[in-house]
Amino acid sequence: MNAQLTRPFDLSEISHSLSQMGPLNAPGSDGLPALFFQKYWDIIGEDIALICLQILNNGKSIKEFNHTLVALIPKIKNVKNVKEFRPISLCNVNYKIVAKTLANRLRIILPEVISSVRSAIVPGKYIIDNVTLAFELMHTVKKQRRIKEPKVAVKLDVTWLCNSRGIRQGDPLSPYLFVICTEGFSSLLKQAENLGFIKGVRAAANAPPISHLFFADDSLLFLHASLASCQSLKYLLTTYEKAAGQRINFEKSTMAFGPNSDIQLQSDMQQILGIPIVQFHEKYLGLPTAVGQAKKALFVNLRNRVGKLLQGWKGHTFVRSSL
Repeated sequence: MNAQLTRPFDLSEISHSLSQMGPLNAPGSDGLPALFFQKYWDIIGEDIALICLQILNNGKSIKEFNHTLVALIPKIKNVKNVKEFRPISLCNVNYKIVAKTLANRLRIILPEVISSVRSAIVPGKYIIDNVTLAFELMHTVKKQRRIKEPKVAVKLDVTWLCNSRGIRQGDPLSPYLFVICTEGFSSLLKQAENLGFIKGVRAAANAPPISHLFFADDSLLFLHASLASCQSLKYLLTTYEKAAGQRINFEKSTMAFGPNSDIQLQSDMQQILGIPIVQFHEKYLGLPTAVGQAKKALFVNLRNRVGKLLQGWKGHTFVRSSL
């Protein structure tokens, strides 16, 4: 594994990284999109590759290309607060080539170092894996009334690493570093589960207990609800924040209890964690976490979103064919 990561970079990796970029994705501070580099690679390719290889193989400073424009994308309609914007870094193409080349190296070894609870970025993992598991576990938490020990599902809102550490949304390398950092949180949860400080939830009697599911920055925790496990979770979250430089947004996080949970227990856990209580987590990975009899009304937004995408693709094809 170490030999794979440390072997010298070559020209083919540089050109491959450039070919993976969207031609007209947002350009950086120089105003040049990836399309310019792709179209005139036969002219400028040798010089660009030489610069990138000097950075990757010889440790040359990337400071010259490490300038970014920041675009603020609204998360919701009618924004009123700066927190309701998502900052996206518009990186220079030269920087993105270097970052993408490093990301491609990391991508090869991720399946060997990232646990099975994550289904983003890692080759061979699919989003539907987490969606299916999340649905089954949420059903267990919310529907099984006869089980004596109550359960809780916690949805965490995790912010990205602070900019002082060089991690930016829009950087090709950021998702991979984010996944590696959150693997530390997964290890903390596994250790706490092995030591008996927290207990995961089983989707079926003979199924293994699952305490967490991760997809990018969407995190779901499934635990037996008790004050002891709540205090352990609070300690784990604090430890992770200090170690990784990330922050849990407790105001945007939510937790949903099973029907047999005591009201006083719910109140105590809310006070300890500072996380609002909801009846259901509305969505996970864009899909509802609970499906009742009114299925048509529940999925109407999904149908409308797909319809808009299809209309856009159809219009785009029509314009291209008319030229």
